Amino acid sequence: MLRMVRMLRMLGLGVVAFAVFGSGPSRYAGAQSDTNPCTVERMLVFSIPDLSWRALRDADVPNIEEFLAGSAVASLAPARTVPHDAGPADAYLTFGAGARTIGHPPVDGEVMHADEQIDGVPVSELASRRFDAVVEAPIIALGWPRILRENDDLPYESRAGELAAELADNDIDTAVIANADGSDTAAKAFHREAALALSAPDGTLSAGAVATNLLLDDPTAPFGVRLNDAAVVDAFDAVWSTSRAVVLVEASDIPRAIRYGSVSTSEQRRVATVEALASSDRLFAALLDRVDLDRDAVLVIAPPDGMGRRDLNVLGLKAPCDSPGWLRSASTQKEGVVSMIDIAPGILAQFDIEYTEKMEGRPFEVHASAADLDARMERMIDHARGSEFRAEQLFPATVVFIVALSIVALGAVLLLLDPAIHRRASGIVSWFACVAMAAYPATLWVRLLPGHETGPAAYYGWLTLVALVVGSVVVAVARTAIARVATLLGVALGTILLDAMTGSQLHYNAVFGYSPTSNSRLYGISNYSFGVVVVTSLCIAAGLAHFLPRRGAAAALGLLGFVLVVEGMPVWGSDVGGVLAAVPTFLVFALLVSRRRVRLRTVAVAMTATAAAIALFAAVDLARPAEERAHLGRLVERVQRDGVGPLFAIVGRKLEAAMRESTKSFWVTAIPIVIVIVLVVGRAGRRPLARICEQIPTLRAALLAAIVGVVLGSALNDSGAIVGGTLSYMLSLSLIIVCLAANEIDAGPIESEAVVRRASQV
Repeated sequence: MLRMVRMLRMLGLGVVAFAVFGSGPSRYAGAQSDTNPCTVERMLVFSIPDLSWRALRDADVPNIEEFLAGSAVASLAPARTVPHDAGPADAYLTFGAGARTIGHPPVDGEVMHADEQIDGVPVSELASRRFDAVVEAPIIALGWPRILRENDDLPYESRAGELAAELADNDIDTAVIANADGSDTAAKAFHREAALALSAPDGTLSAGAVATNLLLDDPTAPFGVRLNDAAVVDAFDAVWSTSRAVVLVEASDIPRAIRYGSVSTSEQRRVATVEALASSDRLFAALLDRVDLDRDAVLVIAPPDGMGRRDLNVLGLKAPCDSPGWLRSASTQKEGVVSMIDIAPGILAQFDIEYTEKMEGRPFEVHASAADLDARMERMIDHARGSEFRAEQLFPATVVFIVALSIVALGAVLLLLDPAIHRRASGIVSWFACVAMAAYPATLWVRLLPGHETGPAAYYGWLTLVALVVGSVVVAVARTAIARVATLLGVALGTILLDAMTGSQLHYNAVFGYSPTSNSRLYGISNYSFGVVVVTSLCIAAGLAHFLPRRGAAAALGLLGFVLVVEGMPVWGSDVGGVLAAVPTFLVFALLVSRRRVRLRTVAVAMTATAAAIALFAAVDLARPAEERAHLGRLVERVQRDGVGPLFAIVGRKLEAAMRESTKSFWVTAIPIVIVIVLVVGRAGRRPLARICEQIPTLRAALLAAIVGVVLGSALNDSGAIVGGTLSYMLSLSLIIVCLAANEIDAGPIESEAVVRRASQV
């Protein structure tokens, strides 16, 4: 126990020492001085709903492209929320809250001027009934009470309207000009969701225009109406004259065309979209003529409409003192990728205002680049293509891995149950198992190969080739089964840890990594890889503890400590759930290796050590500038401010997500497979697992600790049993390789006796 305490103390010192890696000076706009000459006076936010970089490349929008060429740009990633009836209001509400927020489509678009009427009833009267109070404001979001109710039970604790409230507190006016109304039925359809982006926390706006006077009748346009550009420009002039203001103008012809596409022909949808983009480009040019870029900022944003497939959309910022290049935020930690939750903090930073405690996002910073717009656009389109490919191949790739595991497991079971089967068959199954083990790190290496995203054939061709080469080389070079397993486990562990320490580039859009359209976190060790990290660490540590004649236990614990540091460091693994699961798992291994019994006191030590590790990593994160902190530091900030409520909310959300993923991911089937393998190798023939554990006693400790890892990893990560599945995958293959070799060795005397019996019979 004293050795364990010393190791924990060393781990703590190591974590504190590593804090220096993340404590550099802030480069974010929010960290500017009080006399910052780059602070803007006004900001135009031009919204082009659901315009992706791929669509922009093929569109004829010269004014928008010219603007983006001189701007800092990024892919706008959607904010992942709980499953719900999504709509265009989700993005605008998230825009205004700086945190994940959802709407309620039946009422989201009901944003009206107080003097308008619905079926003869004044909006002010409707608002008084719905809000249960007298509402006095020029523009009112009638669906606001329902929107607030929709978000009350969500775990994000967002505050709708936070951006508008903070701007008002700093004497900055807000206004929205938008109207995407349109219907081919007798019922009226209000689609003014854009106004929700700058609505105050009480659901009102003090300025702007959202009424039908922004529209012109046009029989050829979707739903027979289109924006009246002159009316939009007049409304903009009326609010832009304010000394300090944020004005959002929506290119509302685009969402109208998107909705009309669901009831029109493909050709009509294409024509409507082209015309909507062309008219929006002309409108943008007219607005840009009224902006002074020496003191004003312009943000072009393409919020997802919530009704189509998730894509990476357009985001561009031009502000005083900024150069063309890339936008980056601490939320994504990826140059050229910004999350929807970062828009509100990013806007506040342009006015030299700190983001508020209720905001989940972080300000974006500008990284200058000499690359032209075409080059930057192609890079972002590649990211979008990779994200889409990853989403398409996630399930098929999982099936491929599970099928490969099942084939190896079936062959191994037959060989172990019937030693009379020819030894060559054992070698073939063992070789196939080595290739299957190499396949997991190959899913990361294949990201470096050209053309791997051109289609399934190219992807699986490259993946198979890499796995075959690595597996075959290991079989040829390593002479013993244990050496082969150790090499393959080391390759997998080294690949994952090195990638985490160098920016997680291999995990980005990897099939078992992260995707900007599917994940809320784009850095660190993914939950898929965490299961692999646990089992590889335990098995390698068991080997170190046994085979090193001196200080083997210290080397094993040192390896586990290093893995834990990489797993938990905010600038590397940044995996809180992983740390929660890994610390008790590694402690169980340490106790078993030191031949100590697991008692109630041991459980208390494990809980204390886990809490200490989390506290250390949190301290490291809190030592960094506030704008750069990862999700652990942000959670501590919220707990310090609001008590344990946010912690329980996040735990509840993770448990719900874990249950959901555990019931739908095919990776779960790897868990019963490993159970069967353990039973067979533990009891079949001469019980090869028992004989191996006799030769390598520390292996038993690794196996028992792996069971703890399966349970805790599946329970404490929002990917659920996926963690247990990947852990079981690598563990099953490792056991098969070493136990088949042990079975061959043990079968020698059995085969000799059989030969003698057959000879006597002859």
